[in-house]
Amino acid sequence: MLVVLLAIEVVLAVVYAVFSLGPRRGVFAALAADPAGVDSAEAAASDRTNLALFTALGLCTLVAVVLGAWWASLAGRASRSRPVRWGPAWWIVTVAAAVVIGAALVLHAGEDTGRIATGYVLLGLGCVLLAGSAGWAMLVVRRHGGRQGAVDSDAAGATGQAGSGAERSQAGPDSEGPGHLVR
Repeated sequence: MLVVLLAIEVVLAVVYAVFSLGPRRGVFAALAADPAGVDSAEAAASDRTNLALFTALGLCTLVAVVLGAWWASLAGRASRSRPVRWGPAWWIVTVAAAVVIGAALVLHAGEDTGRIATGYVLLGLGCVLLAGSAGWAMLVVRRHGGRQGAVDSDAAGATGQAGSGAERSQAGPDSEGPGHLVR
């Protein structure tokens, strides 16, 4: 479930990045250049799309953070020999995404449409970083096989391997052979 949620977050972050860097920034750049030249229907449609994407991505990210922390806690307890390793690069990308998105939201405060347009550039870049962070997290979760994979690797022994395909085919799925789990 966490992998699916992270995949959805990646898609939403990329879609919102494209929207922020393109049409949404364009509306505010046009407002900064010539407020009378912007069609109110186009601006209202942009507002609705922005609200829907921002809310969906925000909720998805919040749920992914909560489920990810819960999963990492369970996976860490289940497998002392193979702890969850996010890696320093993941932390850097994740923190950078949060900082850039935070800076974008600060630029959105106020009425200066030029600043808001710049804020949408930062928001788009922050969403690209967020997509990278979520994609990386998805790979970490898949590498650990989800919560069950972490439990399985602990039961498989100190190597964290569940046995090769050849071992599984020779011994059978319910075998107590090396690296196999009794079901």
